[in-house]
Amino acid sequence: MRGALAFVCLSAALIACSRSGHQEGGPPPADPVVGATAVTKAVLVELRAIGNVQPSNTVTVRARVGGILAAVHFKEGQDVEVGQLLFTLDRGPLEADLRQAQANVAKDLAQWENARKDAQRYAELARQGFVAQQQADQRGRAAHQGPRERCVLRNTQHRRQGSSFPPTLALARLPAPKYPRDQ
Repeated sequence: MRGALAFVCLSAALIACSRSGHQEGGPPPADPVVGATAVTKAVLVELRAIGNVQPSNTVTVRARVGGILAAVHFKEGQDVEVGQLLFTLDRGPLEADLRQAQANVAKDLAQWENARKDAQRYAELARQGFVAQQQADQRGRAAHQGPRERCVLRNTQHRRQGSSFPPTLALARLPAPKYPRDQ
């Protein structure tokens, strides 16, 4: 009897599992369709989505002089106009560099003037026979070459360090570059 009861339960379970949700031989139920008439009208273009935004134009800003950033005159992501002030650097170090360059020029001019006068004195002394002509010629060459070589050397050193020569305070203000915008 136990075997017959197990057979009846198993048969009922198999019959129940073999039935599907729709009747055999018939098509599945259709999805509802709604029709509408097409009309022309203005629609706001707005997309609300999560994702990444690509800028239309990017610029790498590199200062021509080193310094401490004193102020930023725009917010990240803000559109900027050509020539709009972007950054301001601390003017203190630039003013010090400018004063140093002016002092170097004044020193070089004083040395040149001294060498020129020295060459004139030695030329007069050589003419009078108190010094050898060779010494007068050396002083004359020194008067013409020394200051010029120092100026060239200083200019070369400044360019190797990446700074402008002579330093200028206008470089403390960094405006937006004047590049055409890609359309």
